[in-house]
Amino acid sequence: MLTGPSSAKEFSKLLTEQLRLQTKDKHLGVGFEADEIPATDDNGEPSVEEKSKMDAEERQFMQAVNFGVERIERLPGNVGYFELRGFGNTEIVGHAISAAMTLINASDALIIDLRKNGGGSPQTVALIASYFTAPETHLNDIYNRSENKTTQIWTTPYTAGPRYDKNKQVYILTSSRTFSAAEDLTYTLQSLKRTITVGEVTGGGAHPVESERIHPHFMANIPFGRSINPITKTNWEGTGVQPDILSKADAALTIAHRKALENLLEKEKHPGKKADVQRALNSLNSIKENKDEAKK
Repeated sequence: MLTGPSSAKEFSKLLTEQLRLQTKDKHLGVGFEADEIPATDDNGEPSVEEKSKMDAEERQFMQAVNFGVERIERLPGNVGYFELRGFGNTEIVGHAISAAMTLINASDALIIDLRKNGGGSPQTVALIASYFTAPETHLNDIYNRSENKTTQIWTTPYTAGPRYDKNKQVYILTSSRTFSAAEDLTYTLQSLKRTITVGEVTGGGAHPVESERIHPHFMANIPFGRSINPITKTNWEGTGVQPDILSKADAALTIAHRKALENLLEKEKHPGKKADVQRALNSLNSIKENKDEAKK
């Protein structure tokens, strides 16, 4: 005998699976909320009071996760490491992004870890990209199907902290979990030839979405357009971002660190700094050799 879902949450999950199976769009989905979802006006906007409450809740949540900034570290050989878990709204997370970028500015190479980043705000993508590109660089276009309108996204004319030296190598780490806005940053900087991507092919979600209340307890995420990269004239929808160096996600950091050290060793002229980079590379290679030996 056929049985259906046993709860509203299971129903929303099953419905999402079926919708994605039919459309192949990983952004499309329906979610269940135990608390009643506030009604919106004819333009789909919540009341002023409800909007204020939602903003306060989002700020509280983003503060609890340190605004998406999971980890900032100086790796051996003066290689910076920046792990970012999400792209919150720019007005909420902007100060944390600028603080992180200021801390890692003195590094000689940088690794940005997006392996556990599921996306967020395209405006925050533009903010971060601004630290690695020239002012007012054309990053992306978003085409709105219903309005037949294209919105261009550019880097900011200035940044709160110093821009990262264009001559320093930047690596982005990816996994199959890297999705949406995290893919946007990866794809955009890769297309501009500003970064080297290391890791797995990403999730493949490029369509911007809007949330629609379809029932007091069900919310639908509905794609309304598509991203168009000004260089490739396409996007990563359904295909994911293809890494420059393909590897398992858990090996990506070691690979990127080694590549960064090898590059620094090749170009470094200062004897003291060169020796420091060599020691870091030797240590990294020693760890790899011990692991290889243990597998035998």
